[in-house]
Amino acid sequence: MDVERQLAAQIEKNVSLVDELETFRVNKDELTRALQQEQDRTLELEADVAHLRADLEDVSELSGLETTNRLLREDLDRHSCFAQ
Repeated sequence: MDVERQLAAQIEKNVSLVDELETFRVNKDELTRALQQEQDRTLELEADVAHLRADLEDVSELSGLETTNRLLREDLDRHSCFAQ
């Protein structure tokens, strides 16, 4: 009889462990999916940052060209004034 109780207790313990293991597996799967989603979002954000950096470089270059053009115009205007 004592052996039967020990066996029943061990079976209960094993069932509990199996349930716990299944819960861990489900959690692992959910975490794996969540991690993959975060990695995908990170890749999208990195691509967005790369585009923004390229746009910023273009804007900086355009701003530099505009400044150069303005300075050249001012210089030309000064020389035109002296030529008259």
